[in-house]
Amino acid sequence: MFHLLSLIHKRLSLSNYPDPPVVGVNVSGSGTITINGIIVSSAGAAGVERRSSKSGTIYATLTPGDYNLTAYTEADLANGSVQYVQETDVFTPGVKPAKRRPAGGVRIAKIIDSDGVNPANNVVKIYQYTREEEPCRSSGSLVKAPKYNFLYKSSNRIDGSSTEYLAKYTGRSSTSKVALGSTQGSHIGYSQVTVLYGEGGENGKTVYEYTSPLEFRDLGGEVFPFPLANSTDWQRGHLKGSRDFDSNGRMHKEVKYTYKSARAQPGQTSIMGTRIGYSINSQQDIYDVLDERTYFIYVNWHVLSTATVSIFDYIDPAKSLITTTKYHYTNLAHLQPSHIVQSRSDQQESVQVITYPLDFTVPNPNNTAAIALKGLQHKNIINVPVTKQTWLKSSATDSSLLASSVTEYKQLSSGVVVPEKEFVLETAQPLPVANFTPASITGTGAFSLGSTNQLKTTLIFKELFSQLVQANVNKQAPVSYLWGYNQSYPVAEIKNASYDQVKAALGVLQTQEIDLGAGGLTAAQETALRSMPNVLVTTFTYDPLVGMISQTDPNGVPLYYEYDGLGRLIAVKNQEADGTKNLVQQYLYHYKQ
Repeated sequence: MFHLLSLIHKRLSLSNYPDPPVVGVNVSGSGTITINGIIVSSAGAAGVERRSSKSGTIYATLTPGDYNLTAYTEADLANGSVQYVQETDVFTPGVKPAKRRPAGGVRIAKIIDSDGVNPANNVVKIYQYTREEEPCRSSGSLVKAPKYNFLYKSSNRIDGSSTEYLAKYTGRSSTSKVALGSTQGSHIGYSQVTVLYGEGGENGKTVYEYTSPLEFRDLGGEVFPFPLANSTDWQRGHLKGSRDFDSNGRMHKEVKYTYKSARAQPGQTSIMGTRIGYSINSQQDIYDVLDERTYFIYVNWHVLSTATVSIFDYIDPAKSLITTTKYHYTNLAHLQPSHIVQSRSDQQESVQVITYPLDFTVPNPNNTAAIALKGLQHKNIINVPVTKQTWLKSSATDSSLLASSVTEYKQLSSGVVVPEKEFVLETAQPLPVANFTPASITGTGAFSLGSTNQLKTTLIFKELFSQLVQANVNKQAPVSYLWGYNQSYPVAEIKNASYDQVKAALGVLQTQEIDLGAGGLTAAQETALRSMPNVLVTTFTYDPLVGMISQTDPNGVPLYYEYDGLGRLIAVKNQEADGTKNLVQQYLYHYKQ
């Protein structure tokens, strides 16, 4: 017998009967039975009987009430069984589910960008989390389904007997025994999100699709003692593609992404754990045991493989353009894209080749750049590019170089590794492969630039505190920076002056560093900087741990920034010659009740 408190779908499963049995669900209370949409029994009725085959399924809808579930046969009952099973995912496309259960969590429903002047200028975005093909159904799915009932075994003695028996138990918990898992910080992952532009999508829409728990579920953890499952979250949350539609519902742009695992087989690491169990010897004696077990954690990388962008031209379809980009990963040590091949439907193809610190073997570095590469490797800073080359493929076997750049790094006395110089190769015509020499480590352990040897950018950092103090870009005039508040914030930007010139203006020896202490510039120091010939000086002051409170431009015109008690910016003001402050921008924060 069972009792129902709410409308539910049940499945009656039959198995192993020698002859077709008679199955009945008898109403003993106020319930009603519906099979195939027809009421076949109601409150107080003797019940409904339906003859079935030896094994099969009867679907019925039961309203709240008390029921008896019976099955019998004329023949001897061998191992026959009948049971009811609750359907966990009964859904008819286009029909809203009969029962909705609230759950925790908040999703963005609408974003309004307003200029604060004219509501007609508001830009409205509506976010929907349903499936495009089934608008009544959410695209969200749980990483792991909760489990409240569970089975386990234990050895016991009965009535003081010395004999132990192995007993099976059914347990039920008020909380799920299975960890719900996490994907991108939530128990639920969405496979599709639609953004409508305008309250009703009158300005078009974009449909985004993502990898989700529907494709990549966590592995294991469903049986006693319910260990944590092996997470596959590294495969979830990746953008699979997007489709842009205009106000008439026509798709004008489509983007598709594919991914692949960096390794054919996941790597694994193991941890040791203990568990309590039982053991049975050859005499069937039962012993409780405490033993160790190795638990494995599987790891892999889900990397971008291809990106295809299609731009559609409805006026002249022949002008539609499809661009396909393929990403190749040749070094599993750093798993960064080393070759990026872009092909267009107009038959043009280009290849970008990128190298990283781990692409260089530096056994005995003997110049600044080589020492820095070794430092990057030791610090596991493996995703910063060292060289970049762009090639134009004219045929399957012939390519020419369009552009090349090399970044030299420097390890400061503080141990921090920073980019110091950028070199480029400038050529009027594409360069044949035979005429190009890539950067490399020479036999003596020095870093060689190869053909890419034209200096473009130089950056100078403080050796001890690692802050940028001078930048020279594209052969332009230098820009210098001063740091205050215990070397934490930039307090001045001086254009058209080197760092050494700034030192001289402040009366600091060239062998010393500029140290402004716990505050910013004094009035005398700022005056000295602005008195330098042909320079543009911008200064800043701060409330530490809150933010910038003033900024004064090269003309001496200040802007002031004000914050509330939570550290949020609430106002930006300028200042008149007479000292009057005028509101330029205001920020108001509202939270929905």
